[in-house]
Amino acid sequence: MSEIASQDRISSDLRELTALIDEIDSDRTAHGILGGEHGYGADFENDVFEMHPYWWGECECGHEAREWQWVESNPHAKDCYQSRINWDAPREQVERQVETLCAELGLDPHWGSWVHCTCSHASDWAAWVAANPHPASCPTVRANFRHKASGFEVRWYKYIGRGMEHKPLSRSEWRNVFRDCEASLTFASLAGGS
Repeated sequence: MSEIASQDRISSDLRELTALIDEIDSDRTAHGILGGEHGYGADFENDVFEMHPYWWGECECGHEAREWQWVESNPHAKDCYQSRINWDAPREQVERQVETLCAELGLDPHWGSWVHCTCSHASDWAAWVAANPHPASCPTVRANFRHKASGFEVRWYKYIGRGMEHKPLSRSEWRNVFRDCEASLTFASLAGGS
């Protein structure tokens, strides 16, 4: 089996792609301090790949509003742990209720005591979320980098390299992805940008 592309190599090459995008159109490049000059990525898309900086904003597809509507329309059962606690009571009273009810139901009063659910609400909600995902274009879930032909995606937290997640890729596969992206930018720069 081929050697796997290192996180350092992928990070370095993604910063290099960002620098090339910056040469084409500096308004597309996200800037910051911790990630370095080209460490935050760019908001860019062409026929070969797309790149987006880490998204700090809210959901833009309406999923969170639909999810909230589902939660409001599907309350916990009356005998559920969640329904039996008076969450509006003063904190000391809530803590006593939690301790008493956890003891009665055999639940851990320390781990997750504010989110225990003893009805089907939690599993019903999980099923709804699985059946109603955000669209891939929503900035809260889209990849920070996606090579279109291979489907290879990279996600990072705040800046390239931090908390980076992707499927393993061989060094030669990554080299091909990177060269394809780089060539698309070279063409774009000769054509006056994209």
